[in-house]
Amino acid sequence: MTSIFGTPDGRSDDAPETTLEARAAGASGGGRGVPGGEGMWVSPVLPTVASLLLAALWGLSVFAGWGLEAFCSAEEETEACRERLGAVPFGSAVFAVTAALCTAGAWLGPVARRDPGRFAMLMTAALICWLIAEGVLFVGGVLDQHGG
Repeated sequence: MTSIFGTPDGRSDDAPETTLEARAAGASGGGRGVPGGEGMWVSPVLPTVASLLLAALWGLSVFAGWGLEAFCSAEEETEACRERLGAVPFGSAVFAVTAALCTAGAWLGPVARRDPGRFAMLMTAALICWLIAEGVLFVGGVLDQHGG
């Protein structure tokens, strides 16, 4: 049985675990993980943890009131501020849902699990979507705060 993050050149599981081990053994490229370009490999755990942290930040900003705390003044009532910021979380939710689907597809899709290039593409798309979702929240909140 092959590892879900086998190497693109089809080497077996007894291949060096890291690029440093591969270089020490005299091999070029190598290791298991997600391709990072120029023969460098990144563990699939890193983009997954980054995606989960960005998801937590987005969720806390939208559902736990961090966004209201950041963009509402102390004098303003919570309901008035919530109405003023109304559409901002919905605009960013489109990107957040896309990011969540990309992350789930990378880990649950059998093709992506077997192909490190597709896994990397999906995780990169997920991270970009999380950053856009956070950016929409921030820019929308700032614009609404200064405009309203």
